[in-house]
Amino acid sequence: MHTLKILTLALLLISLAMTSALAKPLDQDFSPDPAGKGTGRFAEIQQSLGLSPQQQTEIQTLFAARKQEMINRRDTTRANREGLRALFDAEVLDEARLQQLLQKQAELKAEKIISQHATRTRIRQILTSEQQEKWAELRQKHWENRRHGQRPEPAANNGGR
Repeated sequence: MHTLKILTLALLLISLAMTSALAKPLDQDFSPDPAGKGTGRFAEIQQSLGLSPQQQTEIQTLFAARKQEMINRRDTTRANREGLRALFDAEVLDEARLQQLLQKQAELKAEKIISQHATRTRIRQILTSEQQEKWAELRQKHWENRRHGQRPEPAANNGGR
């Protein structure tokens, strides 16, 4: 039973390490460039949906707030992960502390999912009906590409689709 707990903890730590190693920097997705054109996902949304200046401002503000939340959560997650690593390296496993840290990790994951959903809901409120349909298509393509390990095409290079 003790070996199973250690194996479970080891697998958790490996998955956490791989997740953080594969994560991309937060500032490359949603920040506009100095010329106001946008980069990453925001540029794709902006160009594909034909956002009005007001929509651009609202969505950029939303993305900036989400980015700050992600940074704060990342710091908390990192501290939690370091606690898990310390437990893993200890000679004696503190099972009560392990349960606390794993519970915190689950709470952080739930907060992330709730925040993502709230952001999507707010974006839908900002967009027109036609833009919402196009955005749903963009999101579908984005997730299909992620599932297959591909990088999405930039919106400017999509051949006018």
